[in-house]
Amino acid sequence: MQVASIPPFLYPTLVDGKVVKIAETFHRHTKGPDPILVLHICLPEDEPTKANLLEVSKVLRLKYNKETRIEANIFSSEEGAKGFSELYLFEGYEKYYSTWRAKYWLDRKTGKEWLDYCEGPHDKENNPFVRIDLSTNNK
Repeated sequence: MQVASIPPFLYPTLVDGKVVKIAETFHRHTKGPDPILVLHICLPEDEPTKANLLEVSKVLRLKYNKETRIEANIFSSEEGAKGFSELYLFEGYEKYYSTWRAKYWLDRKTGKEWLDYCEGPHDKENNPFVRIDLSTNNK
């Protein structure tokens, strides 16, 4: 199942003196009293690492500074970012799932902010996500 996506926008950012491009491939708000901005992000020219994933988190926090809640799934490929779904299993979903490298969460109401990431293909048993608590006073 593929959800309609927006054309990617590139946000160049600097990590270790090198430009890292961030492409946004999916952008929508959930419904309800506390909507969440849901994003799918890919790094089209770089394999996601802890350093550049932390930089992506910083860019999202600043770019969407008026959003109360942000959930961003970050991928190593544009194809993975466009085809991924946490909720639905469908034929061929594994190829998208294997490109999932991180999940970023920010809730400015509670001050909670974290990054779950892995370097290399995500696998719940062999290469699970590691959580970095980024919480500060984000209210």
